[in-house]
Amino acid sequence: MEICVLVFARAIYWKLSPVDPLLYEVRSNPGVHFISPLLFPSIEGLMDAKRVHSSKFTFDGYVGGLYLFATTGLAFRVDEDFIEQYKPKDVSRLACYFSAEAPPLIEIATSLLDALRHFSKQADMCTEADDLHLWEWLEVDELPTIAQSESSNIEMSVAKSIFEKAVTRRHIEAACACDSQFKAPIFDTLFLDAIGAHAAHDYRKAILYSAIALESAAAAVLDEQYETKVKSSDTTDWRLITLPIAGGKTVRKDPIWEFLKKRADANSLLHEAALYILGKSLLVENEPLFQYVQRLRATRNKIVHYGEPPEPNADQYLAIDSDGSSEALNCTNAVFAWLGVGQDYKLHGNGFVPLSNVPEVPDVNPDHCETDID
Repeated sequence: MEICVLVFARAIYWKLSPVDPLLYEVRSNPGVHFISPLLFPSIEGLMDAKRVHSSKFTFDGYVGGLYLFATTGLAFRVDEDFIEQYKPKDVSRLACYFSAEAPPLIEIATSLLDALRHFSKQADMCTEADDLHLWEWLEVDELPTIAQSESSNIEMSVAKSIFEKAVTRRHIEAACACDSQFKAPIFDTLFLDAIGAHAAHDYRKAILYSAIALESAAAAVLDEQYETKVKSSDTTDWRLITLPIAGGKTVRKDPIWEFLKKRADANSLLHEAALYILGKSLLVENEPLFQYVQRLRATRNKIVHYGEPPEPNADQYLAIDSDGSSEALNCTNAVFAWLGVGQDYKLHGNGFVPLSNVPEVPDVNPDHCETDID
């Protein structure tokens, strides 16, 4: 049996039951199975690579029937008939940095991480090949067993935000079921970047990315509504006309929508454009939130054009600090909900969760994900 192990730059947090599956079929890639992170510490012990850091972090333990822990990597089992398809001739740990294209399993791993990030909302998860530290192929007779954690009398707790965003069995199953071309919506990716920047105290980036995510979400929702419902409609609610194009063909367009699209700023998208396409306006339905959008957009423009924080006493801008960044995240999250694309980003996971050395109740039919899979 051959196993490929990939180690990335940052930790990935998991909360799994000891009775969860140990293998998950990656449906878009025949012959590849994602190995449960529960086995990663045991697999890591089989590696030849000598590293300064390992996946043994300062915490691991149970919350109810779920085991909360962290790893720095992923592992895949490749079926014997598919080894040549996925295993390069040069499997040295630095091979991927010198090859013209990333080996297939690196692409599979980063695609899987991208999906896991989307489903779990774990914003600081690595998703790029550049985040890969090393990889190694192992030949084993069988999968190792789950490593037993050392018992301890020390009472420990972990940040609630880590527990809430840790990857669950449902997240893994959803990610493994995605096709090879899976891409999270751009506004979701940008908003997760904003959340990650806020956690890293990069408040300028958090505000900037929040504003871009908000405008991207508004544009995406309006475009989808136009393409799927408005463009094919024969009602008089819209101003659709048929125009000639090259080759004697014709195209249906709404010149009013085309004009509104050119004014693609957040204020116009959420007022005039939304009123025309969605039949509702944020300015009309929630003026305080609309005013927050204006402040966020003004701050974004100030950062983009001047590269400096706005004046600290100016009411029309958000402050470039933790409070201003939080306001930007909350504003964007609320607009997502108003647009109908809101998700549970868990922006307010304050406090701590106590850890236990043993599970409280064996979980024989786990359904662990607090966040709905989209």
